[in-house]
Amino acid sequence: MIQKHYFIKSILFKRIFLLASFLCLAGATAWSQDTLTVSGTQIPPFKVYDGTILAAATPGSLMGVAADDTVFIAETYAYYGSAVVGMNKPVIISYILGGPQAEEYVVKNDTLSANIVVRPLGITGIQITPKVYDHNIGANLDSLGHLTNVVESDSGLVFVNISCSYVTGNAGSFSPVAMQYSIYGPASFNYAAPASDTLFGMVLPRTIYASGVQAESTKVYDGTSAFVVTNHGVIDPNNVLAGDTVYHTAFVNAPTSNQTNGFSTQLNISFHTYGPQGGNYVILDTVDVLWGSISKLALYITDPTIRTIKEYDGTNIAEVVTPAIPLNLVEGDSITITTTATYDDAEVGFEKPITIHHVLSGPQALNYRAPADAVVTGSIIMPTVFDTTSGNAFHSVVNGYCEGDSVKLAYHLISGYPVAYSLVFSDEAIAQGFQNSTWTPCTPTDSIVSFPVPANCAGGSYQVAITFTNLASVNSTTYTVPFTINLTNKYLIQVFDDVLSIDNSGLIDNQPDRFTSYKWYHNGQLINETKPYHQEKGGLTGTYQVIVNAGTADENLICPWDESMYIVTTPLQVVHVNPSPVVNQAQVKLQGEFESETHLLRVYNSYGTQVLTATFSGRAYTLDMSALPQGTYLINVDGATAKTIKL
Repeated sequence: MIQKHYFIKSILFKRIFLLASFLCLAGATAWSQDTLTVSGTQIPPFKVYDGTILAAATPGSLMGVAADDTVFIAETYAYYGSAVVGMNKPVIISYILGGPQAEEYVVKNDTLSANIVVRPLGITGIQITPKVYDHNIGANLDSLGHLTNVVESDSGLVFVNISCSYVTGNAGSFSPVAMQYSIYGPASFNYAAPASDTLFGMVLPRTIYASGVQAESTKVYDGTSAFVVTNHGVIDPNNVLAGDTVYHTAFVNAPTSNQTNGFSTQLNISFHTYGPQGGNYVILDTVDVLWGSISKLALYITDPTIRTIKEYDGTNIAEVVTPAIPLNLVEGDSITITTTATYDDAEVGFEKPITIHHVLSGPQALNYRAPADAVVTGSIIMPTVFDTTSGNAFHSVVNGYCEGDSVKLAYHLISGYPVAYSLVFSDEAIAQGFQNSTWTPCTPTDSIVSFPVPANCAGGSYQVAITFTNLASVNSTTYTVPFTINLTNKYLIQVFDDVLSIDNSGLIDNQPDRFTSYKWYHNGQLINETKPYHQEKGGLTGTYQVIVNAGTADENLICPWDESMYIVTTPLQVVHVNPSPVVNQAQVKLQGEFESETHLLRVYNSYGTQVLTATFSGRAYTLDMSALPQGTYLINVDGATAKTIKL
């Protein structure tokens, strides 16, 4: 039990003088005052001890004042008989009157009763002395604190006894301590001791010692400082309190988790205690000294993608297309992998070694070992260059092409290895049915670009833009190449087995009389024929072509007519014209199998120009040729043709 005494300084209360009633005599005549009473005065049922006799009162109503007088209670005073604690203590209440007629009256004092109850005390400033775990729950105090709420006049007259003990006694920074208080001293009966409460003290763990700890001396970086413990050592039982059971686990850690470049550093040894009383002890190892080193972690990566073919550019640098990605990076680490790829030299060649090298950077780069260099093979190729100086970059294999042909454009390659080409046609060519193409494969040995002539393509000059790409996916310069489509051989009409005529009527191209001159070729040889028709004695044999002046700056070649187009005039469809020669009118009669009952009749002059048309039904028609000049004419009915002369 620990006690603390407080000295309470006493002081004298001020005396309070009450007014008395006096009797005044004047001469032989006597004067007296009327006595009044107060009804309904109230006081609180108790007060907390404060060292004084003062009480509070609320006055009631004044009784006995004459009707014409003005008298009232001006002041009220209430006093306990003593200041100490007690029950049903008398309280004397006195009044002082006021008003114009106050001196003519006296008022009677009241006596009531009330309690003075004990004053509750508090306590502050207690400090509990830290202790080492010792099985005991007893607590010591560094500071006894001081009482609060003591009346000043009782200073030194009331004291406190303190009783304290730990709740469990186990180690902890905030171990609960149960506190109990009692008071004594001359004035203690006027007070209530501070209420019991709980404070907190510090119970330090008991130190025990270990030895024999062992751990592996090397490890690969793993983002932690921990080393593998191979022997957790033994603890000295001499400092373990009787009856306590303590188990332990040893931990060995480097001062940092980073790699140490192969050099050993002193390792730190720490312990975790457990078991029924394990938390009440701390273990130190002052005997064992361990050393260890952390080596770099070999970094595994995904293979980067290297462009293994490039055009010659004077450097030995190969392009890294997709970077390497680390596969075994420790969580939370940040590393940048810079990958470079270089040829052994910058010269053109195939199957050249490319060395792939990785450099690590970033906050944790020093903890990793970069992957070893890798070697792949690649090629440096010459750019695709065509012979533009001699004018042989591109040229058409022939002067013109016909429906069913493939346009063939020859090129002369100076250097490079093109693997594909694309075609982009002019708007005029697109309108005729030519279609742009994406990359079309070719080989470096090719020298021809070809594409088909669309059906019903009109004759004329067109353009196509050609671009090549090579193994390195580098595009060549784009070249615009002209090509010519010949006039269709539909302009050549077989009139008889031995006559070919040129249709200059405009039915094919809506341009009548378009052609103005003619050069005929038979089997590729120029023949002496400049008319719009040609008669071959012995019948049409071989291949026929005509160069015509079609109203443009260049002459146009009409596509070949050959024996495969030969129409044998048989009795299946025969047109008879009588008389022949004709003067004004001719009788046209049909013989054979004509599909339609309504027939289209067309008359051509010797230049192939259509000069008359007519429609008729049945098997005969009277043709009026009186308006036509003299000459030779071809009369065509539904494709079957007859020849006549107009005189």
